[in-house]
Amino acid sequence: MNRPERRKRPTSDDLFELMSVLSHDLRTPLTPVKGYAEIMRTRAHALGPDKTVQYATIIVDAAARMERSIDLLSGISALYGGRADIQQVPVRPANLVAERLDIWRGREPQRVFQADAAAASGGVLADRGWLGKALDIFVDQALRTWPAPATIVLSAVSHPNGQTTSLRVGALGIANVAGAAATGRLGRAFVVAVADVCGYSLTGDLEIELPVTQEP
Repeated sequence: MNRPERRKRPTSDDLFELMSVLSHDLRTPLTPVKGYAEIMRTRAHALGPDKTVQYATIIVDAAARMERSIDLLSGISALYGGRADIQQVPVRPANLVAERLDIWRGREPQRVFQADAAAASGGVLADRGWLGKALDIFVDQALRTWPAPATIVLSAVSHPNGQTTSLRVGALGIANVAGAAATGRLGRAFVVAVADVCGYSLTGDLEIELPVTQEP
C-alpha cells in the first residue's frame, strides 16, 4: 500500500540556504585535502612512510565526508524532483527498530545499542529505505552527542490519538532528546525532505512521526 505523497516544493529561500550549506560542507573537508596533497606533491622525498600514511588517511577521510554531502544532496534532489522510488508499506515499529539497530551494531561494534518498542502497537506506513537513511542521520548524531559509554536507544512510541507512532533516538538515562546537538544542516535538510515527501512529521531534534495503519 502506497500512501499519497506530499511533494512539498522548496522555496527560493530554501534553495539559497541549501546551496550555502552545501558550499560550506564541501569546502570544509576540501581544505585538508588540498593542503596535505600539496605537501605530498612538493615534499614527497622528505616524508617517511608513517607521515605518508597519516596524510593519505586524512585525505581519504575528508573525501568520504565530501562524498556523504554529495549523496545527501542527490537524495534531496531525487525526493523533491519526483525521481525517488517511494514504497510505503505496512510494517511493525518493533521490526523497523530491530532492523536499524542490527545495521548500526555492525557499523559501530564498540558501541552499545538498545531497542525500546514496548510502547508501540499496531503497524505504521513506512518506506524502509528512505526512512532508514533518515534514522541513520539521527543515530550518527546521537553517537557524536553522547560518546561511549553511553547506550544509544532507538525507541518506538504509539501516540494516544491512535493515528501516529514516533521513532526517536536518544541515550539511556537521558529523558529529553531535545538536548542533543542539532544534526548537521545538510543532514537535517535531507530528513526534512524525507518527511515532506513521505508524509511523516518531525516532532523533535531526533524524532520522526509516522502514520498508523490498520493493516498487519
